[in-house]
Amino acid sequence: MRSRVLIAASASLLVAPLHGAAQVASTRVDIVPPHLSTMRVAATTGALPLPGPAGTPSSWMIPLPYVDPELSLRILDSIRADRPEDVSLHLAAAREASALGVLEPTSEARVAALRRAEAAARSVLAVDSLSVEGHYWLAVTLGLQADEEGGRTKIGLARESYAEAGRALALDPLHGGANHVMGRLHAGAKRLNLVSRMLARGLGLGGVLDQASWESAEHHLRAAAEADDGRLVHHLELARFLLSRGRTDEGRAILRDIAGRSPRHRLDAVYIERAAGVLAGSTP
Repeated sequence: MRSRVLIAASASLLVAPLHGAAQVASTRVDIVPPHLSTMRVAATTGALPLPGPAGTPSSWMIPLPYVDPELSLRILDSIRADRPEDVSLHLAAAREASALGVLEPTSEARVAALRRAEAAARSVLAVDSLSVEGHYWLAVTLGLQADEEGGRTKIGLARESYAEAGRALALDPLHGGANHVMGRLHAGAKRLNLVSRMLARGLGLGGVLDQASWESAEHHLRAAAEADDGRLVHHLELARFLLSRGRTDEGRAILRDIAGRSPRHRLDAVYIERAAGVLAGSTP
C-alpha cells in the first residue's frame, strides 16, 4: 500500500497554538513508497498516521511551514532518501532546516542546521538545475552561514550566495526571496571598509562590489517586501536598511507595523520581537 503525506493545514492539533482554529485546505502529496512501513516512520519521527477509509492510502501530518521545524525535518528526513528525485521534499527540508538556522540558540547549532539546509538545497539542484526555489534556498543557507562566520570563510560563503541569488533572479527577476538576498549583499558590500573590500575582491567578490550601490540595495529590498508582503523578514530588513541610511521615520513606521502584527509561526515571533527591540533602541 502506498502511503501519503498530508501537509497539515487543517490539523488544529499542530496549528492552533499560533493560528487559533485554522481553516485552510490541506494538500496531499504522494511521498512514501510501499516498502517504507508505517511503523518505521512512526518510530523515527514521532508522527502519527491519519487513518482513512478501508482500502485507501494512509496519510501523514506534516506541520505548516515553520510551525514545528524539528518535527517536519524528522518526518522529511525519514522519507527523502526513498524519494531522491522528489524536489518538493528537498525544498521543504531546506526551508525547515533554514528556519532552525535562525531559531537555534547557539551559533554551533545554527551552523549545523544551515548545513543540513544547504545539503537539501543542493539535492534540489541535482535533480533540477533550473529550479528557482533551489537556487534561492541555496543562496539563503549560504548567506545565513556567512552571518555566523568571519574572514575568508565568510567572504567565500557570501560569494557563492551572491552567485546563487543571481541565478534565481535570472530565472525570476521578481522573486521576493532572491531580491532579499541580493539586497542584503549589496548593502553589506557598501559597508565594507577598505581592507575588507580589498580582501573580498581578491577572493572573487568583485562582481558584487562593482555592482553594489545604496540605490541597488534599496531597490532589491523593496522588491522583496512588495513581492512577499506576508514575510516579515523582508520588511524587517528594509526597515533596518532605511534606519542605517538615516531615514528614521520611514524605517520606524515599518517597524511599528511589524511589531503590531500577530505571529503566524515561530519565525514571525522572532522577527516581531526583533522589530520591537529596534524600536526600543536595543540591538536586534
